[in-house]
Amino acid sequence: MSSYVVQRVLLIVPVLIGVTALVAGLIRLTPGDAVMVRIEEAGHVDAAHLEAARRALGLDRSFPEQYAIWLGGVLRGDLGNSFITERPVVGEIARALPVTVELAVLSLLVAFLLGVPVGAISAVRRGRWPDRIGRLISIGGLSMPSFWIGTLVLLYFAIWFRWIPPITYVPFF
Repeated sequence: MSSYVVQRVLLIVPVLIGVTALVAGLIRLTPGDAVMVRIEEAGHVDAAHLEAARRALGLDRSFPEQYAIWLGGVLRGDLGNSFITERPVVGEIARALPVTVELAVLSLLVAFLLGVPVGAISAVRRGRWPDRIGRLISIGGLSMPSFWIGTLVLLYFAIWFRWIPPITYVPFF
């Protein structure tokens, strides 16, 4: 059993390299590049500025060279800079991680507090109307996209009832 686990853990490395190489390759197949996205916002820019921006981002190198440089940075813990904020990505992740963890823990708590009683009632009242209602609610909740449920929560609880602030983040504690 332990050799199986070790094999699976060791397979993570080639799978991650393959997936990141595939995604990076697919991104290169899209028309334009990061410089063109930035330039579209600025308007017309001459060719010299385009080439300087591509050189600064390393887009003048070949794909294997770009990928090797990126992978080396990732292995050192350097994820580069955000194209939007122009700050280090590691800092952006560190800033957003506590809120993401809090959201994940609270959603698991809500799912547990709702799912266990509904499941217990469905098990005890199998085939009767409480079981059917529980299944209907469960399947309905699983069938709805999470972004739509989030929109409804914002609409009802933030805008109509004014129970929660609509846009701002408020820590749980």
